[in-house]
Amino acid sequence: MRKIIKASSLLFIVAIFILVNSFNQPVGHAAQKYHTYYNNRFGFTIQIPSGFKAGPPPTNGDGLEFSNKESSITAYGFNNFDDFSAKSYFQNYDRPYIKEKITYQKFTKNSYVISYKKGNKIIYRNVRIGSDSGNAFEIVYPANKQKTYGPIVSYIYKTFKTPNLNESY
Repeated sequence: MRKIIKASSLLFIVAIFILVNSFNQPVGHAAQKYHTYYNNRFGFTIQIPSGFKAGPPPTNGDGLEFSNKESSITAYGFNNFDDFSAKSYFQNYDRPYIKEKITYQKFTKNSYVISYKKGNKIIYRNVRIGSDSGNAFEIVYPANKQKTYGPIVSYIYKTFKTPNLNESY
């Protein structure tokens, strides 16, 4: 009888644990489904939330833009003929065109993340760069939907695969 009570108690505790942790799922992400976009030219992959539709592909095959009614995701590759580091690429290609205050930035030798607000939109960009090429994505979404898009941005960042940065295309 004591074994049954202990087993029941343990089962009850596990059930409570699962129930409590299910409420900790990020808003907008728990039920979110994704599909993989693979770029044939640069070899990167990115997870795109369902509900985002692909725009027309560019003729050079460097990437693709996906959008829904309120936001967009642009994923692209580029050649790094000048052998820029992440910091020097940012200083030459991003910083001159961003007039807004950058609210978040993180640099490593081979990558950077920046985020800033432009009007009522948040712009999040992740660039990963190697000796010969780079891959990047940018997500633009309504600032008042941070709780919905924050977990999506995190998931895309974690699953963005950029395997061939030491080759040019």
